[in-house]
Amino acid sequence: MPVTATHLTTDRLNASQSSYTTASITVPAGELILVAVNSDVNAVKPTVSGLSATFTEVVSASGGTNNMMVTLFRSLNLSAKSGTLSINFSSTSNLSSCGWSVSRYANIEQTGTNGANAIVQSATGSGNGVNNLTVTLGAFSNSSNATYGSVTLNGNGTITPGSGFTELGEDNDTRSIQSQWRNNNDTTVNWTFSSTFVVAGVAAEIKYSAVDLTKLGGSPMFFGGGVTIG
Repeated sequence: MPVTATHLTTDRLNASQSSYTTASITVPAGELILVAVNSDVNAVKPTVSGLSATFTEVVSASGGTNNMMVTLFRSLNLSAKSGTLSINFSSTSNLSSCGWSVSRYANIEQTGTNGANAIVQSATGSGNGVNNLTVTLGAFSNSSNATYGSVTLNGNGTITPGSGFTELGEDNDTRSIQSQWRNNNDTTVNWTFSSTFVVAGVAAEIKYSAVDLTKLGGSPMFFGGGVTIG
C-alpha cells in the first residue's frame, strides 16, 4: 500500500497574538503529522505544540522584505492523538496574522525522533511578483516515496496545484496558504497563482515503509542498518 494523506485543517486568523489555536484534529497511531505555518517574515519563528506531542521544524522559506514566511513542522507518535494544536510566538512584534495547513500521512517510516526518518529531504523556493513557483527537490531515494509541498502568498489569490498534485487545503485572505501532495516521486513541486505575488514555498520527500511499529509493538533499535523490534 502506498503512502496515503489526509487533510486535517487549513485556516488563518488576521490578528496579532502570541498563540493561535487550530480546529480539533484526530491522528491515528503511527502517522506522520505535517504542519505548515504562514507568518510575517520579520516576526520571530513560530513553534507548534499540542496532542502531547513534540513538533520539530523541518524547513522554513521566506519571500520578500516585510512580507511572509512559511515554516514546516513534523511530528509522529506511536499512539493515537486527538485535540487542537497551538501555534506560538515568543513575541508579537512585526506579526500581523498567522495561517496554517495540517495533514497526516500513513504507511510511512516510523523510526526516528518525532518523525525524523519520515522526511528524507526538503527544499525551499521564493519569488517576487510572480504568478508561479517551482521548488526543486533532489532525486528520490525510493520510487514508493511521496511528495509534499506548501506555499504562501502575500495577498488573496487562488492557488492551483501542479500537475499530478492533489490539493490538501487552501485558505485565501489577506495572506494565502496552500498545501498539496502526490503519492509518488516528483522533484519539481510547483504551483500557479491567479495573479502576481511575493511567494515562498517548501517541499519534502516523505519516506514510505511497509513496517508498522504500532502493530509489531516495542521500540525500534538499529543494528547494522536493520530494524529489530525489542
